[in-house]
Amino acid sequence: MLLSRASWRSPARGERTTAPPAAASDARRDPVLKDERAAMTLSAKINRDSPMDQNTERFIYADDLCVTSQENTFEAIEVNLTTALDELLLYYERNHLHANPAKTQVCSFHLRNPEANRPLNIKWSGTPLEYCTHPVYLGVTLDRTLSFKEHIKNTKYKVSSRNNILQKLTNSKWGATADTLRSTALALCYSSAEYACPVWERSTHAKKLDPALNSTCRLITGCLKPTNTSNLHLLAGIAPADIRREVASRDNKSY
Repeated sequence: MLLSRASWRSPARGERTTAPPAAASDARRDPVLKDERAAMTLSAKINRDSPMDQNTERFIYADDLCVTSQENTFEAIEVNLTTALDELLLYYERNHLHANPAKTQVCSFHLRNPEANRPLNIKWSGTPLEYCTHPVYLGVTLDRTLSFKEHIKNTKYKVSSRNNILQKLTNSKWGATADTLRSTALALCYSSAEYACPVWERSTHAKKLDPALNSTCRLITGCLKPTNTSNLHLLAGIAPADIRREVASRDNKSY
């Protein structure tokens, strides 16, 4: 709806670019904000209007464009993606845009273990595209079988690092109160641990994240390792990690 009411021209040529009515007042106060909003909306319009081959699908979020293809052989996928990228390159050239193959990655998702290390050989504008085994899309690390093992591993490491920050607030002489520690843990540790959990909470590797969150609860309560985890979460006033993930997933599906 926003794009249908907008009129885009080239600011580089000194012509006027209309801004969304709701953002007009903010844009006048902040020229940088105006440029950022115009750039983001224009990028979304370019991605939306770009051509797409009939054998591929595309997914757009902000200025990120993901092109996908599903076939029975790797060779067919390579042909489909190469054709789609060639059409996209022609569209860019007609609109005076420049493709950046150096920032473009390709990956494959399948359960063919004998061909687990088989890369996709795709070129764009004469440049071979980088084959990535663990691409990151919208903050989620993907893998070939979509087991999310690597994402959970990285998340556990991130929570452990934030536990070290939380530990600095638990000094017996000047440390923060339990309520403050609990609020800090929810903001620092649990927010990171539960990011995009509706996507990966059914993974068999999800429980590998629980020990790091148990350590978070120990920092809040001051309990030692022999403390039963069920009592640990009760004392911390935080539901167990698997229950929190299940509730977050259910609430997300209800929207």
